[in-house]
Amino acid sequence: AGALGARVYVLVPLCFSALGFYETRRQYSRMRRGEEEVGEMLHDLAEESKAGVSLPEALSKLSSRADAFSSIKEPVLAFYQSTRLGLTPTEAQRRVSHPSWLVRLGFGILSVAFETGAGFEHLEELSALFRRVADARKSVTQSMVPFMLIGAIVPVISVAAITFLAGFAEQSVPVGLPSFAVHASQASLI
Repeated sequence: AGALGARVYVLVPLCFSALGFYETRRQYSRMRRGEEEVGEMLHDLAEESKAGVSLPEALSKLSSRADAFSSIKEPVLAFYQSTRLGLTPTEAQRRVSHPSWLVRLGFGILSVAFETGAGFEHLEELSALFRRVADARKSVTQSMVPFMLIGAIVPVISVAAITFLAGFAEQSVPVGLPSFAVHASQASLI
């Protein structure tokens, strides 16, 4: 029973840590994809504008192929449908929701572009800016992965150490093991 209990002490925190790590990575992935897709969306709108298509028409074309944007499909459709229903671009932008503040900012800038009639030059500059920011955030996130792994592993190591020391509390204290370690493990299990 003691060995089974010790495994549970190790496996439960490990499972929770792994699940938390997975969910965090999945959320960050969705956010990064959205940030990259906003840059692509602005680029596509700039290309349509360069060809002489108005921004509302370009947005209409873009919304017809919104499936190409897996992470920002709903925000694109929400923005487009809101403008079709007669809302101002600023009001339409307020209906956009996404976990990434950068995606929401991108739609805010798009609403300003609609209201001011920005040309393709400005949209292309915005597209390049969003691509650079998305790349910078991606590299920062990649550099954080080792620290996230450490954050997931430390609780498991702590519980394993407490469980290991608790095993000594049931036996006599071996030579060389400080008595405060045994007392600390006993106190933590109470």
